[in-house]
Amino acid sequence: MRGREGARPALVATLAVVAVVLVGVVRPAAAQSGPPTTVTTAPSATTNGTTTTTDPATVRADDQQLRITAVSPWVDPDGVFQVRFTPAPGVPLDAKVTWTVHQRLVATRSATLRQRVDRALDDGADGRVLQAPETRPLSELGDPAAGLAIDIPLRSSRATPDGLYLSESGPYPVEIVLLSPEGPELWRQTVMLNRLPEPEDGLSASGEPLRLRATLLLPVDSGPALTVNGRGAFDPTARSRLVGVDRLLEQRTDAPFALALRGNTLAGLERSDESWARALFDQLTATGSAARPVVLPYVQVATGGLVAEDAAAQLATQIELGRRVVADGTGQAVESSTWVLDDYLTEAALPTLRSRGVSAVVAAPDKVKVVGTDRSTPRSAALPLDGAEGVRVMVSDPDLGLRLAVPGATSAVRAHDVVSGLMASWFTVAALPEDQRNDPASIIPVDPATDPAVLDSLVPALTAGGPVSTDPSRAMVPPVAEDRRGTASLVPVPNPDQGAAVLGSIGTGQLLTGFRSMFGDADPDLGLWSQLNAQSLSVELGGPARSELHESIAADVDAKVGRIQTPPSRTVVLTSRNSTVPLRFRNGLPYPAKVRLRIRAPRIEVGGGRTRVVTLQPGNNRIDLDVTSRAPGQSLLRIETTSPDGQIDVASTAIPVRSSTISGVGAAIGAVALLFLLAWWVSAARRRHRHEAKATGHHPTGGDGPEPPDPPSPSATDDTGTVTDGG
Repeated sequence: MRGREGARPALVATLAVVAVVLVGVVRPAAAQSGPPTTVTTAPSATTNGTTTTTDPATVRADDQQLRITAVSPWVDPDGVFQVRFTPAPGVPLDAKVTWTVHQRLVATRSATLRQRVDRALDDGADGRVLQAPETRPLSELGDPAAGLAIDIPLRSSRATPDGLYLSESGPYPVEIVLLSPEGPELWRQTVMLNRLPEPEDGLSASGEPLRLRATLLLPVDSGPALTVNGRGAFDPTARSRLVGVDRLLEQRTDAPFALALRGNTLAGLERSDESWARALFDQLTATGSAARPVVLPYVQVATGGLVAEDAAAQLATQIELGRRVVADGTGQAVESSTWVLDDYLTEAALPTLRSRGVSAVVAAPDKVKVVGTDRSTPRSAALPLDGAEGVRVMVSDPDLGLRLAVPGATSAVRAHDVVSGLMASWFTVAALPEDQRNDPASIIPVDPATDPAVLDSLVPALTAGGPVSTDPSRAMVPPVAEDRRGTASLVPVPNPDQGAAVLGSIGTGQLLTGFRSMFGDADPDLGLWSQLNAQSLSVELGGPARSELHESIAADVDAKVGRIQTPPSRTVVLTSRNSTVPLRFRNGLPYPAKVRLRIRAPRIEVGGGRTRVVTLQPGNNRIDLDVTSRAPGQSLLRIETTSPDGQIDVASTAIPVRSSTISGVGAAIGAVALLFLLAWWVSAARRRHRHEAKATGHHPTGGDGPEPPDPPSPSATDDTGTVTDGG
């Protein structure tokens, strides 16, 4: 037993030695291998036709023996480059630090300057040594409790005795190694010494100091965020990302973010019952916020699909609604000239965007094809975009966003890596002849999972007024350089069929237009219905979900319109030719309603015309209808009540009307007929009287006249009836 117990320490020691050897072998092998596998969902960058998926976390050790707390982002020709750090607990105080400055990095035929800088930061410096390694004990680099520092003084002239002579501007890799007292390496890190040119050499084409404009683009986005009952709702993935946005805005209130703020997301935050959502809404709408919103469609729509369906009007509505919701919610002017990160943008949609004031597009690297220039140019400069006159394009830099968010290095190192990437673009432009130096820029999508401490290290460098800085007063995408050769075009992307979605949206839109013609903007639900209708065009919704939205809106509209009661069907008796028919309406809503009345009656004339628009105040309303009866008898007074634009049928009423009067024309006709009848009767009576007078021998006037002759004698008549003479 004792023998075995005594063997255990030796076995453990042997295994420990083997593990150290394996670590020493495996880590260099990893550094020599190709691009590691990406472990995040950030998009990859495409440069010179080759897609790279850089992930610094896979090549940096997790155990930070020295924690770098600050690195000079750049240094003047005669300045001092400094790296500040603190040793981790357990690092021997008699350990030693070695640093080595390597040769300046330059672009080659196979790699751009940015690619070489990225490779040096991730895999270690691979260039020739410029200065022999310098080694110091930790005790000579400062107080470990207060922090240690490596200072590298520079000189730009050989005549100056002290300092490292660097004759040219550019990035110089500096490799830092921590050695144990016995000699084995404990830790290694590469940082970049960005040596600036002389002040007179670092000028733009206009003679001003050359500055690269960096934009931290923070997406505040989600899928459809409103339920049919008007409440805010977010799925777990969206919730996690938005909570990260809240953390960044709360802890870095001075960060110069550009917010890619989705109107539908902002509306969902405002209508949510969850505390985190209310907190984020307050952050986004805080007065004096340094963040500036950039216009997005109200929801993520299939931009090219809408244009293909000849639904540019729906796309314009999405743009305007998104702008209005964000502007009203945040109280800030929205940057409406830049269209950012639209995965469904097509060349056919560019004229529609241009007509809405869009003059710049920010696209992911895999969405843009470059012709006639360096393929990496759109990452640092704007190019004209084919398909729309006056529209320029830049690609975002997701690799820098990945560096901000990926774990595995200290906050200061991650921030320094980003600055070094930006400086690589700056040096590329500065190397051009002065009259050809364009206005460089970079757009960095910030992952909401980014640690705010990284921004604590990055923001001071961007706001110090140096060669890389932010300028919220200037456009995110700079103008196209006059001498810039080459153009960019959008890579064709598939768009889902939007036919059914567009038809449903148009139908509901017409319903809401009719409702607005009745009530104006008085109803508080009208805004929600408009947003739900716009939400129905989201690419993330299926047919059943869209139908549910439209049916819910229609049911709510019907319920509101149903609170307007039209006159009941009751018989009205007209006792005079010109009368008034009282129509009684009831408006059960707390605000006025306008309705159009269309009146039809075959025997009745309606004063003021058969069509009119009336306003119904809340409560009971009486509308007197002036009518004139054209004939006695019974008829139906039909009243159709609709919205003023005719889109909504409110109700149809038929009122029986009985008239006991005749019109003036009828009376005149009757009088003429009576006179005619009287004249006929008098004439007929006279004829009858004359006939009787002739038959009786009386004078028609009733007086005595001459006596009639005696009848002939019978002897004067022969047997044949012929009257003859008597002699």
